[in-house]
Amino acid sequence: MSSSIPPLPPPNDQTRELLQFLREENAANRTAVREDAEANRRLLLDTVRLISIPAAVVIAVAAFFGIRSISDLKETLEAEARRSTQVEINKMQNEIQNRLSDQFKTPALQQMVNDAAASYTKSAADPLIKQEVATQVRTRVDAEKPTIVAAVTEQTKSAVNQMAPQINEQVRDSVEATVQTHVAPVVQTLSDIKADAGLQDLIIRMDNDDALAFDQLLSLSGQTTDLIKKNEIQGALMEVIATHQSGLQVVQTFNVPRSKEQMLALLDNKAAYRTEREAAVWALSALPEMRSTLLPKLVVMLTSDPSLSVRCTAARQFDAYTNQGFGCLDKDNINKWWAANEATFSNAPKP
Repeated sequence: MSSSIPPLPPPNDQTRELLQFLREENAANRTAVREDAEANRRLLLDTVRLISIPAAVVIAVAAFFGIRSISDLKETLEAEARRSTQVEINKMQNEIQNRLSDQFKTPALQQMVNDAAASYTKSAADPLIKQEVATQVRTRVDAEKPTIVAAVTEQTKSAVNQMAPQINEQVRDSVEATVQTHVAPVVQTLSDIKADAGLQDLIIRMDNDDALAFDQLLSLSGQTTDLIKKNEIQGALMEVIATHQSGLQVVQTFNVPRSKEQMLALLDNKAAYRTEREAAVWALSALPEMRSTLLPKLVVMLTSDPSLSVRCTAARQFDAYTNQGFGCLDKDNINKWWAANEATFSNAPKP
């Protein structure tokens, strides 16, 4: 029949129980030794008492056999007492050893000792193992450090080279976005300044008899959505129209007489001096036979001549010929009227 082994307590409890057991066994052994020593002492005294009478006989016999002194007898007795005592002590030690051996042969105690030894070994060995591993790893890493650095550097260069197009594109996009964000307002401002400068230039040119600038401002007035600019353009146009409409008309004349052919050529020559073109209009208008020839040329001049003064002179003569009252710079209405009534004047008999 096999005996059941009780469950083992936790390792820490096992260690404490083992130490407690060893302390108790040690205390029991010391007590047993003291008791045995006391028993031996009493045994020795009782023996001395018992042999005190026979001792005299022994002494006499010993003297007879050659023991010559009391000191020899004393030494003999002490030797015999020590021998007897040592025999008893040896017996006691053997008994203790046997009892300990029997105790350590039990499975529970053996398991307890093994667990305690394993726990101590693990707790003591783990720091040593970790320290040794760390030392080995550090030594190996230090030895391979140049190789590791070279490999990392090479891999980094390779990765950067592979990503170069993407990096360049991102940098370009970032730069373009930054430029667009910061430069676009400046460009717009410069454009506005330039446009404003161009507008002012057109107004100045118009004020100085430039009819082409007048045409551009008239077109801009209908196109621009900027109310400020629109008002500025319309104000400048009305001022110029009012000046030419209400101003005194100066009749230009030639210093040297010209033929009809020369004067008709001047009407078509926009590079000629303004005063000469105006003088040709005045001179030809004074000739009744030139009316049908002059009217179409007047319409062209009041529409496209580069001089506002020449346009006004041509428009006034046109009104005089046709008995109309258009403004001197009202070219759009004059052209509409002329398109509807040109045939009437073309078929009219010459005076």
